[in-house]
Amino acid sequence: MTKTRTLEEMDKDLQGIEEKINKIIKLKPEVDSIRNKLDIMMKDKISSICFHFDDEDVLAKLILSSILTEDKKKVDLKAGKCIYYHRAHVPGTQDHLHFYQKGSKLFALNRDGTAHDKNHGVQIPNWAQQGIKTHYPDFTIPLDGLIESLAGSKEKNLLLENKDENNVLVPPDVISRAEEIIKST
Repeated sequence: MTKTRTLEEMDKDLQGIEEKINKIIKLKPEVDSIRNKLDIMMKDKISSICFHFDDEDVLAKLILSSILTEDKKKVDLKAGKCIYYHRAHVPGTQDHLHFYQKGSKLFALNRDGTAHDKNHGVQIPNWAQQGIKTHYPDFTIPLDGLIESLAGSKEKNLLLENKDENNVLVPPDVISRAEEIIKST
């Protein structure tokens, strides 16, 4: 069904939109105040907050989408690649990024460069590393772009057999058990 509208009707709609935008601009201090209170509540480990608003209230939707902690703040990197930023939404967790390519989630990364959502051992593609550097410079990119790899950690060293001697530093059963633990996390 096609609806024909006059220029006057469209102008009136635009004026209404402009009024809403001006209201939002005036409400920025209140929105910032609500966001600060939410941050304090999260630090105090308050896990649930309910917001009630009229589903038709566009202004309320805009305000809530700007303060909700799980609101998807998307960075479009073009060619079907994007990053979603999520604020920590569970006590003891971190802010994190979700990486998508052509609508499919590839992996997620915590602020400190560790795996989020059990994405251990993922090699971060160059486009994602560049996206982190450009849009989220306060996030840590793991060494060599490999999420939680022993070889990619500055603090950890792999214990290997010495090929010059028949001396085993770590028995095979200990290595097998360690690999099982790493795979299960």
